[in-house]
Amino acid sequence: REYSKIGSAYKQLAQTFNLDKGAYSLALTAAIDYTGDAYIEIGEMFARQPNQDGYPLIESLYEYKGLLQTFPDALKVHEGAIGKAKECTKLQDEGRMTESEVNSVLTRADTISYGTLAEVNQFQHERVQDFKYMMQKYLNDQIAFYRRLTSKLEDALQHYSNA
Repeated sequence: REYSKIGSAYKQLAQTFNLDKGAYSLALTAAIDYTGDAYIEIGEMFARQPNQDGYPLIESLYEYKGLLQTFPDALKVHEGAIGKAKECTKLQDEGRMTESEVNSVLTRADTISYGTLAEVNQFQHERVQDFKYMMQKYLNDQIAFYRRLTSKLEDALQHYSNA
């Protein structure tokens, strides 16, 4: 928005300079007018840019937030399985459960533990890959954006060489 205002100010300045019809100032007036157009276009570029890089990054972060919110529930299931295994072992020591019953519970608890650990490990690996990709894409898009912006300003600067 600020760039558009600056661009409009340059355009108004060019209109004012245009009142002087002398040949000596026509190139300068045209360069100022071009600079105004460049700044207006830069303002439009800034308005469009979040759709290209910012919003996709934010969407990915929200997706990860959702994934992370499920972890406490998964860990509670794991914690419950471990607690149940300890409880059953204690009941076996008291003679209230047989060894085969306890072994069955321990096997299921181990399955839950291994599954939970495998999921956490897989998540960690995918997180590294995903965030590397997301950040590289975001930064590459930002670099491309600022290169286009710089190019616009360099084009405007070239117009002053002939003024």
